[in-house]
Amino acid sequence: MNTLKFITFCFIAFILSGALLTGCSGHSEERTKIEEAKKKTEDYIKENYLGIESVTFTKEKTNPMGILVLEGYLNGDEEKMFSLDYDYGHKDVIGGLVLADIRED
Repeated sequence: MNTLKFITFCFIAFILSGALLTGCSGHSEERTKIEEAKKKTEDYIKENYLGIESVTFTKEKTNPMGILVLEGYLNGDEEKMFSLDYDYGHKDVIGGLVLADIRED
């Protein structure tokens, strides 16, 4: 009877450890995708708006449509806010608001 309990315990421990490892790798993949989105968003802001020296991200969330919403401010000035939508499928910024002057060139 003790052998059966031991085998059952090992089986459950094996299943749980596999579930935990799968969950950890999923979190790591999500972080990688968010960091890529932040880099592309920062590039987008610097390419399309005047006088951008730095981009500070303060919030990230995924809306019900699966679009990543990145919020923050520019040049260390919390009054110059932005909130941009990043589409993982297109790997690009698809809309939002930036409180800065747009490049005309």
